Amino acid sequence: MRTYTFETTIPEDRRLMLPEEIPVGRAEIHVMVDLTGRQDNAALLAFVDDMLAKQDSARSKEEIDQELEQERNSWE
Repeated sequence: MRTYTFETTIPEDRRLMLPEEIPVGRAEIHVMVDLTGRQDNAALLAFVDDMLAKQDSARSKEEIDQELEQERNSWE
């Protein structure tokens, strides 16, 4: 396979026009989207902030093992 790299804007209908030099046939497509400054990133950023805050109060291995053991025992 040969790699072609070009930049474009993804329209609302999500249909892309490929440059003429890209041959017709089987292809593997990778899409890299710049998410900088997008409003829909707010939820993801909030999640990451929440996870980082929880790292400081993370449970120990022993606490996790104990909780798992209790959960397994409740299945019986």
